[in-house]
Amino acid sequence: MKILKITILMIALSVMILTSCASPVSISGNGKKEDLKKMKHAAILEFIIAPHHKPTFPLIDAAVFNSNLDDIAIEIMKTNNEKVGEYESYFGEKYKKYSGNELLFGEDYYNSELYDRISKLFSPTNTDYDDEDFPEITIVKNSENYFDFFGNENPIYFFRSSALQNIQPQLSEISSALQVDGLIIVVTGVSAESYMFSMERFSVTKIIFYNDVTEDFVIVESKSKPVPGKTASIGNYTSALDQYLIFSDFMLQVVFDLQENEWDILQKQQLHAEEKVDANRLINSASKD
Repeated sequence: MKILKITILMIALSVMILTSCASPVSISGNGKKEDLKKMKHAAILEFIIAPHHKPTFPLIDAAVFNSNLDDIAIEIMKTNNEKVGEYESYFGEKYKKYSGNELLFGEDYYNSELYDRISKLFSPTNTDYDDEDFPEITIVKNSENYFDFFGNENPIYFFRSSALQNIQPQLSEISSALQVDGLIIVVTGVSAESYMFSMERFSVTKIIFYNDVTEDFVIVESKSKPVPGKTASIGNYTSALDQYLIFSDFMLQVVFDLQENEWDILQKQQLHAEEKVDANRLINSASKD
């Protein structure tokens, strides 16, 4: 039995999208986003919420931040498990809406004989991650993990074009087994950086499209702006993680040419979403009264 595994060379600095850039969404890979329309039938290979990425610099700020992480690590893992199914469903519905294409995802898919075909080709591996506070990645219930993250980089920085091209033949084989035109891997998670002499969280979301029609990859990535608040609280972590909802939606709109790739447009959508949430809270509060 073959094992589908990416071997990553560790590098000192992670490649990240700078929020100061003119465009909030970065698109890379050896494929063209315009060709993704050719993926009339696709399937999610894996949907991952990554363990909280621990900063290492500045040394003192990072040490204090990571110490606070220890206190809420269990709550973070619980939150990830509670949200991963919701996030995957959200992505699946948005993808179908914006692309006009079909997508295999969700509980029925993971419980199907069709999905079982993957494990007959490639052995699933465990979800272990080499961190005592966050010992595993989080995936959707009844789905499988096909990548070895133990001892490697955090999943939000794990998938790169050169490494993906090494497993293109295996992904093509999986596409054929599922009778689809391509595969999608989604990774989202939270990290932290020093902003104005304090550590603040942000979310990172990466969508990897393998297009079996053109046999290439499109990698779409976005990093939110800092989420203010008390970093020692689970609420601050949840607020950062939930940035995935607005960012993944916007990323798909950009990919399928439904929206310009500009920060001011994204911020307007974010403000509208927040106002909608506030309005729903008022309605719910009034109904309880």
